[in-house]
Amino acid sequence: MTQLLEQVRGIIVDLTAANETDVVPEASLIEDLDLDSLDRANLISSMEKSLSTGDNKLKISDEDAQDLDTVQHILNLLESKGL
Repeated sequence: MTQLLEQVRGIIVDLTAANETDVVPEASLIEDLDLDSLDRANLISSMEKSLSTGDNKLKISDEDAQDLDTVQHILNLLESKGL
């Protein structure tokens, strides 16, 4: 999971003003990382683009996206999708 965390951390840091050291599994996307709804939508889109490989296209449904409150929730979702 460390590699996946690093990938997610990189995407979050690139999209937001979050510090790399703040992007830890227990960090709240809203309270700790200050992501608003537009930031979250951009994060989902960026993860879908960055983490898709070849024929394996990552797709995060709106329903799944609504449940992403922490970095750990993101990691759990990505792991459930085989990443």
